[in-house]
Amino acid sequence: MCLHSSVEATYITVETASFYGVKQKPSRVLVNSQDAVFTYSTNKMLTVTDLGLNLSHNFTISWM
Repeated sequence: MCLHSSVEATYITVETASFYGVKQKPSRVLVNSQDAVFTYSTNKMLTVTDLGLNLSHNFTISWM
């Protein structure tokens, strides 16, 4: 079953994503090419919040 074609996926949203092992604090985080709210902790964890991303659509999270 492909999640993108699943009816259930239209009801699921991602609000927060965490990435472990990010070696340096990013100066900028982008979600679908737009600036995003993020935090970076001393244990090398990047957390991106207030996403509101629906799982039935592709999305990209990147940092620099």
